[in-house]
Amino acid sequence: MDPLLGAADLARLRDALRAAGFTSDGLDAGAVRALERGDTSRLLPLVTDETPLGTLTRLFLLTLAVPIDEATAVLGPLDPLVDAGLLKRGVRKGTPAVRAAVLLYPYRQGWLLADAAGGGSDLVVGLSMYPDVLARARVGGPVGSALDVCCGSGVQSMHLSGQAGSVTATDLSPRALRFAATSAALSELDWELLHGNLFEPVAGRRFDLVVANPPFIVKPGTVDYLYRDSGMPLDTLGQKIAAAAPDVLTEGGTMQYLAAFVHLGDWRDRVSSWAAGTGLDAWIVQLGCSDPVRYVHNWSHGAGLRNRADWLAWLVEHDVEAIGWGLVSLRRSGRSDPVVQVDELPGGVPDVDRWFAAQDWLRDHSPLDECYRAAPGVTLRQSAGLGPDGWLVDEHLLTAELSARVNQLAVDLVEGCDGTLTAREVAAKLAAAYGLDPAQVVESTAEAVRRLVERGVLQWER
Repeated sequence: MDPLLGAADLARLRDALRAAGFTSDGLDAGAVRALERGDTSRLLPLVTDETPLGTLTRLFLLTLAVPIDEATAVLGPLDPLVDAGLLKRGVRKGTPAVRAAVLLYPYRQGWLLADAAGGGSDLVVGLSMYPDVLARARVGGPVGSALDVCCGSGVQSMHLSGQAGSVTATDLSPRALRFAATSAALSELDWELLHGNLFEPVAGRRFDLVVANPPFIVKPGTVDYLYRDSGMPLDTLGQKIAAAAPDVLTEGGTMQYLAAFVHLGDWRDRVSSWAAGTGLDAWIVQLGCSDPVRYVHNWSHGAGLRNRADWLAWLVEHDVEAIGWGLVSLRRSGRSDPVVQVDELPGGVPDVDRWFAAQDWLRDHSPLDECYRAAPGVTLRQSAGLGPDGWLVDEHLLTAELSARVNQLAVDLVEGCDGTLTAREVAAKLAAAYGLDPAQVVESTAEAVRRLVERGVLQWER
């Protein structure tokens, strides 16, 4: 897939952007972080900045009209950028001006091209909360090969370029692939870009790391925007991607993707079934959830009242109680006893590396015979009800990254784990203090230790 600009024009644009400081290093660090969340508010001080950086910020990030003379002074000849569809000519207050037809973000080691608001069904979106969460939750460590499925503008490919020896990306939208090709060439990165749906362009190939920000919005089968609408019913797409994982991952490989979780009865059992039979470790974490009314409101994008009503009626007809979204992480560990777990972490970013490491450690050790410490910053929250005999604590919630509802024994266990005694020894001391049967206390402690380790409340002594 060819970039929108030729090599000479790309080099000229790259030099102009660098000279103006229109880079991740050139912008305020807080502004860059806000951009990664799709927030441009930190850029407002640059609206009146008369430097080249201010000019490019107004032009490419705020999509404000800039006088042609001012734009030319920073970018040089504008015709190639106009012909490529990056700029469009116009008039501002009676003066010839140009306005960006696309967004151009300084991003990581380069730049990222995306559409501004509006556009047709092949709209190419840029930075927002969703790709930011996927990038931040991505497993770390170098890998040989990586695949970015539904790559869009290339956000995940940009991150993978610093981690993988080779990056392959697929998308159903030719427009998105041209944008990604332009982002890669402008940033002097080399991506293999393939046109097609999901994994079809890489059939028969395997990768060490696969990431995907697919069109996971839950709506009737029509496709209004390729970036968000799969045309599949409910959350079938999430199940389909999980089913493909065993055939696309190398031994030890990991797949991570965003998905919707439709709440129909016990939604946890339903989404955990996506990993059944794959032989893969799976951690599925819901990060947000909306009722159908709010969901349709948030995603209708200016649709008419009739369309919104039809969408909501469709959800009601299918008995949808709520729609969640989150991260699915699958790993080909080679173990005969894959672990599948569903959690909730509202508004957070899962530490997937830690969770997989905990699963490996638990399978390779006898948890009761190891020493632990409480994780830094772990908190305990208790609630109590007033009964005939006074206040009675009815819930204990231990929280590190994730929360665990536990009994008083587990609370005392965490307090007793100071790194000097094994969990078995701590349990024996608690049994003596409570006057309980040591065997029963040790037995109940074993499951508590496993749960507290995998949820990050207890850390093993390394």
